[in-house]
Parts: sequence; C-alpha cells; structure tokens
Amino acid sequence: MGLIMWDSPIVLKDYDPIWTIYYKKEKEQFLELLGDNIFGIEHIGSTAIPGLMAFPVIDILVGIDSFSVLYEISKPIKQLNYDIIPRPDLRSRRFYEKKMVNQVGYHLHLCKYKSDEWYNLIFFRDYLKKYPNVANRYAQYKFMLSRKYKNNTVRYHLYKRTIVNEIIDLAREEFKNEILM
Repeated sequence: MGLIMWDSPIVLKDYDPIWTIYYKKEKEQFLELLGDNIFGIEHIGSTAIPGLMAFPVIDILVGIDSFSVLYEISKPIKQLNYDIIPRPDLRSRRFYEKKMVNQVGYHLHLCKYKSDEWYNLIFFRDYLKKYPNVANRYAQYKFMLSRKYKNNTVRYHLYKRTIVNEIIDLAREEFKNEILM
C-alpha cells in the first residue's frame, strides 16, 4: 500500500482512455465480491469524462440499498485493498481509497442507490459529457486550483466544491425528469 492520495500533491494529467479499462476491471471485481449488495455501479469523476484533465484516480460509485449492509460488505472491500477514509463532509456516502505504488489510484464512493447523492454524482458526470464548454471551464478552474493549492489537497477540494455545486445545480435542472423514470 502506498501513500494515501488524500495527502498527495495535486497533479492533473491529460485524459487517458486507459482509465475506462481500469474502471471496468475494478467493476468486475466489485460485482464478483459484492454481488447482490450492488444495485448500481458507475464510473464517475473526471476520469470518466473523455478529454477532461484529471487527478489520475478512478472514482467508482457503488449504489447500495442502505448503510445497514456496510458490515457485510466491509470484508470484501478490504480484500480489494480499499481503506475507509473518514470524510465528515460526505455525510450521505462512505469514502474509500486504494493506492498502489506507481499506479493509478481508486476512490470508492458508497451511497444509497438512487438517492440525491447518487443522482448528483451521475448528473454531474453526464452534464460535463453533454456540455464540453462547461467541462472546459471546470478543467480550467481545477488547473488554477491545482497550481494554487498543489500541496494542500484539502483546500483544493474545498474550493473545487464551489464550481462542482454550481454544475450540479445546472445538471439537476437539466436531468430532473430522469429521476422520475
């Protein structure tokens, strides 16, 4: 196990199509080990958006029925080398991290399937895919923050949250009818 990414310097990389392959391999392992406890699984975050620069970490969203299954699924998650990272700012999801030395890392986001949190994360991704101009503005903002807070991951994420929330608001308005489906 390497360094915890939450404490790593912010270095953004150009989009790499290999990120999708990494996601698919990890997804297969989750489906095999967690099976019926998974109601949905998605590749989210910047590595899921073709052309977007990203901190090279594969964000995986796993939708579960409720947090009552956490005890049951914690052992398989640990078998996949994920460590829980306490994130009081993420009340409606659980956050895990997997970092292997000299490899792309992974973030696991567990939340209730089809909850507001689930939709926020999916809609954010889909909105950036649909509107490249917004994705470009987001990338420029992230790049500026990565220079300003290169060695302060907490501040980087704190200030990035402003634009993320703006985009989520736009995305929820755009995709609101999909919640009813």
